[in-house]
Amino acid sequence: MQTFAASSNPTPRLQQFLDLIDRITEARGENIPPIVNLAKLRSLPPDTLGT
Repeated sequence: MQTFAASSNPTPRLQQFLDLIDRITEARGENIPPIVNLAKLRSLPPDTLGT
């Protein structure tokens, strides 16, 4: 089994994990909507909250 740190690209695995957590919490009725719009934050200019 390959460890997380040894993975050449851990981002997809992390996203899979986060998606799984979202599905589990939603199924249990415990899903909390995000408090910020990440796409909007990412669109901000460099050296601001966007980076």
